[in-house]
Amino acid sequence: MPSKPFISPDREERGRHASSKRPAAQGKAAARTLVSCLFSFLLSLLLLAGSALVVAKAGFTEENIQSVADIVFAGMVREEAQEAAVDYTLPTGIDSGVLDGLFDRQTTKEHLEGSIHAAYTGEDYKADTSELEQRLGANVKASFAGEGYSFDAETQAAVDAYCSDIAAIYQNRLKLPVVGVLVRVHQVIDRFFSVAVSGIAVLSALLGLLLIRLYRLPHHALRYWCYATGATAIEAFAAPYALYVSGIYRQLNVTPQSFHRFLVNLCESVLKRCFFAAGLWLAVTLVLFAAVALMRMRLQKKHSTHHVHHHHAA
Repeated sequence: MPSKPFISPDREERGRHASSKRPAAQGKAAARTLVSCLFSFLLSLLLLAGSALVVAKAGFTEENIQSVADIVFAGMVREEAQEAAVDYTLPTGIDSGVLDGLFDRQTTKEHLEGSIHAAYTGEDYKADTSELEQRLGANVKASFAGEGYSFDAETQAAVDAYCSDIAAIYQNRLKLPVVGVLVRVHQVIDRFFSVAVSGIAVLSALLGLLLIRLYRLPHHALRYWCYATGATAIEAFAAPYALYVSGIYRQLNVTPQSFHRFLVNLCESVLKRCFFAAGLWLAVTLVLFAAVALMRMRLQKKHSTHHVHHHHAA
C-alpha cells in the first residue's frame, strides 16, 4: 500500500490559508466590478444630460431658428399670403390680378428674419409694407382705368383701405406664435446652463476619479470610462435615429402648411445636433479604447522583459 506523501505542516497551513483567501478575493473583485459598472452607468447618464443641455441650447438660439426659417419656408409663407389676399379680394369686385408679383420670396424671408430677431430681443416688429401698398395701389388704379371707372376721392379712400387690409393680411402671416415659446425655452436654458453644466462636469469628474481609485492599474479604470462614453454615444444616437426613421414629426397635423414646414425643419435641426453629439462621444470612446489597448500592450511588454531578465539572472 503506497504511503501518503509527506507535506510539511507549514506548507499545509499556507495552502489552507491561500484557499480560504481565494473566495474572499473573488467576492471583493465581483463587488468592485459591480460598483464600477454602476459608476460607469451613472457617468453615461450625466454625459447624456450634459449633451442634451448643449443640444437644446444650440437648437433654440436665434441663429438656428433663423436657419430653420429657410427660403422654402419663406416661399410657403409668401404663397399663403397670396392665397389669403386673393380670398379677401374676390368679394370686393377688384380684379385679383392686381396681386400678381406683389409678394416677393426674398423680401418675405427678410421680414421673417426681422420678426424672429424682434422675438429674441423683446422688441415689437412690424414689417415695412409701404412700398408694397404703393405698388398695390398703382395696380388697382391701372385696373380701374382699364375698365373705364372714374377715380374720385371716395374711390381713393376705398383703395387705400383695401391696400392697408392686404398689408395687414401679409403682416399677420409673418407672425410665428411658436417662436415666442422657443424664446422662453431658450431663456430658461440660458439662465441655468452654466450652473447645470458645471454641476454635471464636477459629478462626472468625481465618478471618473472614484473609478481610478478602485483599480491599481489605470487602464482597468479607463475601460469603464470607455463603457460610459460608448453608452452615451448609443443613447444619444438611438432614440433620435428611431424618431428620424419613423418620421412621426413629419406627420404633425398642424396648419398652415408653412408652420408645418417650420416645425419639421426645427425637429430635423435638433436631431442632426443629436447625431453630431453621438459622433463626438463615439470618437472619444475610440480614443479611450486605443489608450486602454496601448497601456495594456506596454504593461505586457514590460512584464515580458522583466520575466526574461529574471530568467537570465537565475
